[in-house]
Amino acid sequence: METEVISLTNQFDAIAPDTGKTVKVVGVDMSDPHVRPKLICLVTDIDGTRVEIYDRVKNKRPSA
Repeated sequence: METEVISLTNQFDAIAPDTGKTVKVVGVDMSDPHVRPKLICLVTDIDGTRVEIYDRVKNKRPSA
């Protein structure tokens, strides 16, 4: 079975709705056909950079 992960050519900054932290959306995980796609995000803080998966994020630019 092939893993369905799509890396984004145009990565973008967004806000994680549960933490309010700025994240960089870098891809989409569509590997589980029974749930909706998940957003693959990079989160950088004082502990370094790590990958987190979110169901949704908020647009960082409200006018966009």
